[in-house]
Amino acid sequence: AREAQAAKEAAEAADAMAQAKAMLLEREATAHAPPTAPVLSAAPVRAVAGESLPAKVHRVCAALELPGDGGLVRLVREANAALGIEPTGNLVQQTDRLLIALFG
Repeated sequence: AREAQAAKEAAEAADAMAQAKAMLLEREATAHAPPTAPVLSAAPVRAVAGESLPAKVHRVCAALELPGDGGLVRLVREANAALGIEPTGNLVQQTDRLLIALFG
């Protein structure tokens, strides 16, 4: 009976050691992993193939009934403000976000 108990305890100790080693290896692997990039929305932008940035901006302005005259930067800034969107990213990214907000 003592031998059976000793064998059981040895097996439990070996199992605990294997689990601890596996946890340590996993922790080491994730500690050196490169950070993952944020996933951007894959929502489609309903745009005409090859649509230029000025065409996209003017389409946004027309949908919001904003005057379409002026520089693209000012127009995109006004469109962001009209929709309450915090402008982040470059002008193309902002315009695409506006199109998604307006047209889904």
